[in-house]
Formats: sequence, C-alpha cells, structure tokens
Amino acid sequence: MIWLQHWTDVLFLHFAVREDELESLLPPQLEIDSFAGQAWVSFVFFRLKLRSAGLPHIPGLSSLREMNVRTYVRHRGRGGIYFLRMYADNWLAIRAARLLTPLNYELATMLDCPRSDLPRHVECRSSGDRRGFLRAEFTAPHGAEEAAAASLDFWLVERYRLFVDTRDGAILAGDVEHPPWQASAVRVLAVEHDFGRALGLKLEQRPAAAHFSAGVAARFNPFRVVAEPRSASRLVARHS
Repeated sequence: MIWLQHWTDVLFLHFAVREDELESLLPPQLEIDSFAGQAWVSFVFFRLKLRSAGLPHIPGLSSLREMNVRTYVRHRGRGGIYFLRMYADNWLAIRAARLLTPLNYELATMLDCPRSDLPRHVECRSSGDRRGFLRAEFTAPHGAEEAAAASLDFWLVERYRLFVDTRDGAILAGDVEHPPWQASAVRVLAVEHDFGRALGLKLEQRPAAAHFSAGVAARFNPFRVVAEPRSASRLVARHS
C-alpha cells in the first residue's frame, strides 16, 4: 500500500550515544550506522496528515501528532533508520496503522503550542506501560535551507529508508520519496526527557544538535522483505 503523507512542524532532537548501549536494541540483521565513528539517536516530533493513494483524507483518522525515537542503521550497505519507539495521539490511527502496516505505534498525550512571538513548547507523554516523556521549549530562526552534503546535519535528516523487524524476525524495508529537507538550526531553551532511560541508553538531557522544518510532502512506498526470519535462514542453510 502506498501512503501519501504530509509532515509539518517537524522538530529533530539529536543525541550522541555509545554503540555498545545501542547494539542490544537492534535486530541482529541490522548494523549500527555512525558518523565519524559516533552513533546517534534522535527524537522527531511532528504533525502528520496522511491518506492511502487514491483515497481521500478520512476525518478523525488522517491527522495526528507523532513522536518517534529513531536510530541510524545499515543493511547490506544501505543506510536508513530504525524506530526504537513510535508514539501518536490518535487511537483510531494507531489501530489502523497496526492493521495495515508493520508499524507499532503506542498511544501518547501530545502537546504542541506554536506561538509566533514566544518560544514553541512541545510535549509527549506515553500513555502505556512503557512510560516516557519529553518536554521541550525552543526557537527556530527564519531562513531554512538544505543541509550541506557530507555534513552531520545532512547525515541525520536526509534518510529515505525505514527498516522494521517483524514478530517472526524478518526485516522489512520501506522507501520514502520527498524533496530535500529545508530546515534551520534550533535554539533549545529547555528540554527534559526520559526515553533514553526507558530504553537503557545514557542520553544527555540536552541534544547535541537540533533542527526544525516547516515540513515536506512525502510518498511512502510499500514495505518489502529484505531479510528472511532468522529461523528460516537456518533451515535453508541446513538443507542446502
């Protein structure tokens, strides 16, 4: 299924992390991707409007706020992202995502307060058993632009493949198409979170880098299997 999505008011908060802490959170088929030897985890908070290609937007279902906790991985030489956690504030959309996609959203309370003359305030608080929260205040200057090629900013934001592991251990990949991000550096005035602690990661409270973008329109293509379940791989090996 092809999804047409519009991501708006996108806040990226990026944290350096030790590879040995991160490795146990990844499926064995995926490798940690690093920039100059440093691994990263990012919180990405945004508004999402989506619909299936060929269908209209559905009131009450097509709009939500989302925050994901993502890291950067490689599979067979191809870079992408892997979600450690995914949160949304629309229960109907979560149910639909679990039914129609391999994405495992969790319900959260979200707050986004855009104020033209004051710092912007966002919050995400998990509603499930795996507690976690983020509160941040920031300002983003005008004059967004594309990140310079080969820079850390480019490496962090220009990602066009998502890897997902299934319950039986397979790895799926979904490719997304959109224009390059137009983003600006963010001045983070205050931030508090505990998603790192919930995941067993020692993250600093303040991000090492942050970006804000008005958003992009994107086309999310169907997921496909890029690595078979590990049990199936062992079975093939025994009979080959």
